[in-house]
Amino acid sequence: MANEHIYAALNQVYRDTGGKVAKTGRVSGAEGGYKYASETDTIDAIREAVAKNGLSIRPVNVVELESSEYQSKSGTRMNRMRLAVQYEIGHESGETLLAMSAGEGTDAGDKAQNKALTGAYKYLLWETFMMARGDDPDAQHSDEQERDAEPSMTCPRCKSTNVRQREAK
Repeated sequence: MANEHIYAALNQVYRDTGGKVAKTGRVSGAEGGYKYASETDTIDAIREAVAKNGLSIRPVNVVELESSEYQSKSGTRMNRMRLAVQYEIGHESGETLLAMSAGEGTDAGDKAQNKALTGAYKYLLWETFMMARGDDPDAQHSDEQERDAEPSMTCPRCKSTNVRQREAK
């Protein structure tokens, strides 16, 4: 079997970590806010097991899917960035696997890309190591979610606003 060492190491990480991540992050706001699993929470939950089992994870390619601006309900100009990130999961035996993850970040300043990268990394780790977070985005009906007006999408190369979102290949 190809990649038998890396799959055995991934399975051992599943066993070593128990598949859960704490939510220590907190966002206050309307209706009491919410708790979330931060990047630190996620890494802390698996770091020791990943290292003990000879694994490493690194980004090897980032594809910008969308970069746009929109105005929030309060009138703030917001930047949105959507990325697809390819990661290499390596094992000390030399075996490697490639995995893709997507992330989206929105910020009024210059942190939209950082937030998108962090989101992609957290989701990669959560899904790769089957980490339960105690929430399910499908639990909330889409009619209950508010959304600002659709942002205008701008091509980062030619600055055209007649752009459709494309999927990563």
